[in-house]
Amino acid sequence: MVYLLSDNGSLYKKIIDDIIQGIQTGEFDSQLPTENELSVEYNVSRATVSKAMNELKENGIIVRYPGRGTFVSNDADTKIASYQASTPQPAPKPSLDIVPDEGPEFKQIVLIIPTIKDRFALSIITGIQEVLPPIDYHITIVTSMDANGEAQAIKHIRQSGASALVLFPVDQEYYSDEVLSMKLERFPFVLIDRPFPGIDTNYVLSDSYSGGQMAMRHLLDLGHRHIGFITNTGKSTYTVNDRIKGCSDVLETVSEDHSFVIRDELDTSCEYSRYGDMLSDLVHHQGVTAFIASETSVALYLYCALQSLSIDVPQSVSIVTFDAPLSDIEDFEFFSHVNQNPKQMGHYAGLIIRDILHNPHNTEQTTKKVIEPNLVNSRSTAPPQSRTK
Repeated sequence: MVYLLSDNGSLYKKIIDDIIQGIQTGEFDSQLPTENELSVEYNVSRATVSKAMNELKENGIIVRYPGRGTFVSNDADTKIASYQASTPQPAPKPSLDIVPDEGPEFKQIVLIIPTIKDRFALSIITGIQEVLPPIDYHITIVTSMDANGEAQAIKHIRQSGASALVLFPVDQEYYSDEVLSMKLERFPFVLIDRPFPGIDTNYVLSDSYSGGQMAMRHLLDLGHRHIGFITNTGKSTYTVNDRIKGCSDVLETVSEDHSFVIRDELDTSCEYSRYGDMLSDLVHHQGVTAFIASETSVALYLYCALQSLSIDVPQSVSIVTFDAPLSDIEDFEFFSHVNQNPKQMGHYAGLIIRDILHNPHNTEQTTKKVIEPNLVNSRSTAPPQSRTK
């Protein structure tokens, strides 16, 4: 999927557009997801989802029944046509056929990113836009969603006449062959958030090892000694492994009895009940008093799963994560987190691209920028309760 993001782009409008598209394609033929489910999916506040749902309801596209849920109205197609006719529509989303550079000063930049539904991604985009103004640069944003989508997008963009690429790779253990092809062809690009070991490329990332150390030290300073690390299914990536190593190295300095349990089988698309036994065992039998979540979506899912087991955060268990989630569950200031400074990451990525395009003959030199994260202490972490392990 491709988006041209304007400064006044609105997530609530995107939710409306996605629901309308889902109704038209048959994805939603009866009941819609709950506001809680949508807020987790889009990583936005409950208020944002409510605003979108209320607009759809006011226009007769959906109906809401207290205690039952939200449903597609019987005459939704007619109501959608009427709504779209009366609402100013954004310009059509472009295809991946990139518009060629318009003259020597106008540059076409493509950003490939897994999603734009979270605060982290939007901060990266803001940082890029700060140094690549629209008067000189046209930025096309492509959401890759998965490894296959990323590979296809890179291949097409290399052939499309774009000037340069900013790539936020999807989570995968191995890099795409298309990245190696870009390197061999000397196509200008910079990686964000993670490097590809063995390939000398431009990249900007946050120091994941240092971030892991910060998260662990924070919990140790509060008195926790039995800590769990939770990540998504199959996400044994460079970034996650560095965070785990940072945590482990700090914990090894503790002289008291301690434990560090890693669980990498979490699938955030499943019902919370799927992991009830695992979490109960960790908390009630293995004595885990705090969790480090590998990313914001994991933190939100973990919070809800623990709440479903009547395990309160932070009264019974603490959670620290990487970056602050946007959620209707709690305000985004609730979670103690390692701030990876995504806006700075985008800013430096934009500077690298600008420098590459201004010095096109300097193709051998690569720039590597590592940003130091910082720990933000908030309300999701507290000293552990006294209990027997």
